[in-house]
Amino acid sequence: MEKIETPLQGETIEAIVKPEWYVRFCDVDREIMFQLVAAANFLNIKPLLDLTCLAVSVSIKGKSVEELREIFHLPVPDNASPSVVNASNKSLEETEEESSGKPNDKEGDSHMET
Repeated sequence: MEKIETPLQGETIEAIVKPEWYVRFCDVDREIMFQLVAAANFLNIKPLLDLTCLAVSVSIKGKSVEELREIFHLPVPDNASPSVVNASNKSLEETEEESSGKPNDKEGDSHMET
C-alpha cells in the first residue's frame, strides 16, 4: 500500500487514497470498519491501521457531539452541565471555529512553581 501523505490532500477517501482498490476496501459498514481497525491494531499491520483509521476519521468529520456519541455508543455523562448538553448539538468544527477566535492565554501558566 502506498503511504498516506500528510497533510491530507482532500476530504474524502477517494480524494486521499490511491489506488481505487483501497477506496472500495473501505466501503463497508461502520461496525465492520471498527472491527478492521481493531484487527489491524492487534495484528500490528500499520498500513491497514492507517487506512482504516483514515476511513473512520473521514466518516466522522463534521459530526455533532450527539452524533459521535451514537456512532461510538457513548452515554451522555450524568454530571454534564447544561452548557455541555447544549454544546452537543454543535459539530466539532463549529465548536473549533468559535474557540479559534479567542486569544491563547499562555501568560496564565507563568504562576507555576519551578
